[in-house]
Formats: sequence, structure tokens, C-alpha cells
Amino acid sequence: MRHRPLAYWLDYVRGVAAPGSPVVLVQARCDGKADRSPLPPVDLDGLAVRTLEVSAKTGRGLATLRAEICEAVGDLLAARPPQLIGRGRAAARDRLRQMLAADQGRRPGDRRHRTLGVDEFEALCAEVGGVSSPGALLTFFHRTGVVFHQPGVFGGRVVLDQQWALDAIYSLLERGKVLPLFRNRGRFTRDDLGRIAWQGHAEADQDVFLGMMESCGICFRVRENAGGVREYVAPELLPAFSDARRDLLAGRIPADAPHATATARFPFLHEGVLRTLLSRIGAKAGDTAVYWKYGCWFYEETTDGRAMVETDLDGEADRVSGAVTFKAWGRDPVRLLEPLLAELDAVTAGRPPDVVRSWDGRPPRSTTDAEADTPFVVRGMDALAPADPPDDGRTEVCISYAHGDDLTDAGLRRGRLVDDLQPAIAGWGYRVRRDRDVLRDGDLIHDFMLALGQAGRVVVVLSDKYLRSVYCMTDLHHIFEKASGAKKAFTSRVVPVVLDDVRIDGWRDRAGWAAHWQAEFQEMERHFDHLGAEDRALCVRVKQWHAAVGDMLAFLADVLTVRGEAAIRADGFRAVRALLDRR
Repeated sequence: MRHRPLAYWLDYVRGVAAPGSPVVLVQARCDGKADRSPLPPVDLDGLAVRTLEVSAKTGRGLATLRAEICEAVGDLLAARPPQLIGRGRAAARDRLRQMLAADQGRRPGDRRHRTLGVDEFEALCAEVGGVSSPGALLTFFHRTGVVFHQPGVFGGRVVLDQQWALDAIYSLLERGKVLPLFRNRGRFTRDDLGRIAWQGHAEADQDVFLGMMESCGICFRVRENAGGVREYVAPELLPAFSDARRDLLAGRIPADAPHATATARFPFLHEGVLRTLLSRIGAKAGDTAVYWKYGCWFYEETTDGRAMVETDLDGEADRVSGAVTFKAWGRDPVRLLEPLLAELDAVTAGRPPDVVRSWDGRPPRSTTDAEADTPFVVRGMDALAPADPPDDGRTEVCISYAHGDDLTDAGLRRGRLVDDLQPAIAGWGYRVRRDRDVLRDGDLIHDFMLALGQAGRVVVVLSDKYLRSVYCMTDLHHIFEKASGAKKAFTSRVVPVVLDDVRIDGWRDRAGWAAHWQAEFQEMERHFDHLGAEDRALCVRVKQWHAAVGDMLAFLADVLTVRGEAAIRADGFRAVRALLDRR
């Protein structure tokens, strides 16, 4: 999303293109001779560069540009002639192109061949004849750009109209309406995108778009809740490392030096490598990891280890060198790091990085007793088992409550209750996090909500105002989503204390709260086109609350809890302590 100087793009070409590849360097908006600009001082060594000027406004130079491209393609074909394919393969390719061309002549709503089922593709092969293996041909067409297809992705559909899919994917980068909703959050569901960016596209089509995004490393899936709703992360939209360190990594990074480190330094490191690497790691680690822009931390079960991926883009004015550093702690750090290096190797294009390893005195292979004499076989992330760490937030307690109501008796009593409860919890040996103590001027409430979602235990002070509060419902739903909507995972982390002014025990009570948020969503949806970016994002969240509030409150009502201020305060909050310790 940044403008880059010419030297950056020439370095990019050096990094990903084969030696001797033709490069056409074009100055745009050159309507006349007076618009010509001298070539800035850049290093053209090793590049076969042709320079020219064009004007899309007047057409000046466009014929020359087309001729240069044709000549460049001719040079490539002469250096590496295309392989001959069988008549059947050529006939199938031509038929697909004819179907696509015919579709482009129809109105968008009437197009029939944007995607094909594998069975439809096999029938086409049988019809044209001369195709011995439709499966092998489908792989060949994917690799040569005729179609887009990856087995197991978006229901096995074959994407014929790739421009249609790309247009939908690029709509996520719309700066005014879409991008601000997810920046520094990075997380979304299909429903989020369907409401904000993909209106008018069927759910099956939206699955195709998400499948393409996953396969290209634009995003990765972190979890799927009990209702089948999948949540995704886009590396490009994640918060900076400084924010993650402050809000999400407290207590997770060991105090001692890493037991093993590997640093891969690139003469040119572009974001595509980092985005794809994080997506490959995230596809395996899911919601057990903590993510930030181009980095992550996770616990690995088989080695009882912690791994951390950090990136360093030098970001000079005219070029970007950089490094990816892997750090590991645990009883077998080599076994933990080598699969991560294998993932980096799999996504690196062009010149490989210079990798420096430091094993803290250990030999550069696995040293477990069971495999002491067996060479370590690297298999990428499939060799690892990311999991929630056994000590994930055990001693940290967050307090979620409704505040800011200091002018009513109920508000004052609620505030005094939390003021008294906080030091009591700290006195029991827990670290207590409360938004008013954690947030500073300029901090985002959303950052505290992320930290709350990571905490091992959360004391939820339920009140009438809590269940009407946007911020409190965001808290509660974030914990619910973190548990993927599973009752045991949700109730094992939440310690509910229920004040006198709220009822959640009966189905009518819970249905009333669901109706409240349904009405709120319907009212916001009615005004959706007039909402700003933040309020559009809120509208999406409110719809999620309406669907989940019944389960959330039923789960809380079904566990042992404390009801009423008198019972909560009794014997120095003894019942609350018992609930915390039991969790």
C-alpha cells in the first residue's frame, strides 16, 4: 500500500526473475517531449532494460510499448520454446477459452461459466476426446494459467473467470469503505466481507474468493466455531509488533536468551515473502498463536517449546534488504526451528538468503534420546504441533464490567464493587488487568479487548448495563469466539458474577437480550449506507452478538456462579476466589 521508488522495483525484478529476463521500463503520463523525465540514478547492472515513454491520455508511445512487449515475448520464446501438447489438451484448452469469451459477452448476472465443477471439466475432456488423464490436464492448466484450481480448496471448483475473482478480492483494498474496517485488527469472517465488500455475490462465490485468498497467502484460517463460522487473518492488516508486545505477549516470551536462533538475511526482502510465510505458519498454528504484521509467537507441544518469528525490513529510501529471525526456547529447539526454515525456503523466490544459525552449544540437528542416531527430517509445519501453552495466562485475570455510569446509584455501587474486588484478586496471587489501569491516553479499547481474549481467566461482572453495552458485549463475544463457541472452553475461562439488576436464568430472559440486539442490528442495517467505517464494522459485530447471545448467557447460567452483591462480597469475596481457583 506504499509508493515505492524505481530502485525498489528493479531490486524486486532481480529477486524474482530469471537472469537475462527482458525488462520494459515505462515512464507514464508523458503526453509530449516536455514531459520526459531523466532516469533517476539506479543500478541497471544485470538487467536487460528497455526504456520508453507513453501517454494513456493521448496514445503517444502505446504502439511502441506493444511492439516492445511483443519483442520481449519473442525473445523469451526463442530462449525457451514452449512444449508441444497433445491435440486433446489443445482442444480442451480452446473450448475453455471459448466458454470464457462467450460468458464475457453476457451481462454479469447472466454469466454461467465463472467456475466449473471437476465433474463438468471431466465431461468436457470426454467430449473433445484425446485426453488420457483429466486430473493431470487440470493440474497442467492451473500451472499454465488457463484456470485456477487447487484440490480441496473452495469445494474443488475450477475457476475459469479469474478476473471476476480477482476483482472481488481486490475490492478488500478499497481505501475508503473496506480497508479501514480491518486495519490493525486483521481478522474477519466471510459474513463480514459479504456485508461490506461482496454484496450481490452468492455465498458459494464468496467461498471461491476466500479459497483463492488462502491459496495465495493473502489470508489464512485461524478457527471455526461450533456454528461453522470461520475466522480468517490477513497478515497485511495485523497490528505492529510494538502493539502486540505490549498487549498480547506479556508473560509469553521467556526471560532467558533463546536456546536456538536462525537469521535469514535477504539482499532484497519484499512483503510477499513475509505475507506468504506467515500464512503458511498460521494455517497450521491457527488461533493458538499470537500474530502481528509479518511475525508470530506460538507454543509447540512435542518439544514443550516456544517459537517466535520476527522480521526486520531495513527500509532504506531506495531499496529494502531485510532479515527473518526465528527464535526457539525449549528442550529441543533445533526440532522446532528447522521446520520454520523449511517453510521460508518453500516461499523464497529468486536469490536465496544467507542463513546464520546459533544453537547455544547444541549440534544442528534433533538431539532427543529416541532419535539420537537418526538424522532429523525436515517436513515444514506438518512436523510441528502448535497448541495452547499449558501456562497460558494461568495467573492473569482480566475484569470485564460496565463502567462510566457514575451518576446513578447502581453505577456507583457497581464501580465500588469492582474497586474492592480488584485488590482482593491481586491479594490471592493473581495478576489483575483492568482497562482503566492498562489503557493510556491514545490507546484503543480494542487493544484491551484483544488482551482480554488471550487471558486465562476473565471475571465478568454481569449487569443490565453490561448486556446493553457495545464495549462489554464485544468483550464477552471475543471470549466466546476465542473458545470457538464451545461451552466447555468458554466456561472454563469465564468467572461470572451476576448483579441484582439482571436475569439470565430463564429462556425468556435470554430471548429478550437476543431480541434487543436483533432490533439494534436491524436499525443499523437500515442506515448501513450512511454509516462510517467504524460503525459499519460495529454493525457486523452486532449481528454476530444477536446470533450468539442466547448461547453465551445459557452457558453462563448453567455454571456455578455468584448472584447478588451481598453474596459476591460475602467473606471477602470468598465465593469468587473459589470459582477462580477452580478454573
